[in-house]
Amino acid sequence: MPFHSKLKFISFCQNSVVLNTVQLNSKENTLKIRISNKKEQAKIENIHKAEFGKTEGAEKAQGIVNLVHDLFDDETAMPIHSFVALENEKLIGHVLFTKVTITDCPVDVEAQILAPLAVLPDCQSTGVGGRLIEKDCAN
Repeated sequence: MPFHSKLKFISFCQNSVVLNTVQLNSKENTLKIRISNKKEQAKIENIHKAEFGKTEGAEKAQGIVNLVHDLFDDETAMPIHSFVALENEKLIGHVLFTKVTITDCPVDVEAQILAPLAVLPDCQSTGVGGRLIEKDCAN
């Protein structure tokens, strides 16, 4: 049974706020999205390494892995929202949202930023990344 959903997100463009809607399509299969746990950190880092190693090369991929590792323990990024995608109980994707404070405004604005998002290369283009984003936006 296909999964169909609309994802809404806000983008900030030159002093204006734009609400965007994206149509997501994916097979539901046995895909589960849930909050990650500390014991999965190495597997999560391997997902990012596989994703970014394929597209950006080993050195940049290691930089992303280091970023993910550091954000899990960064007090200034709290609260973090970390979700994993599992298919048949195998971790295939991860998204991390962290706190940011925007200070270049009349008043400081606190927000959550998405960085980074990764899906194993052989599971891409199936809607997994969109489902990870949608899960956090629903919370």
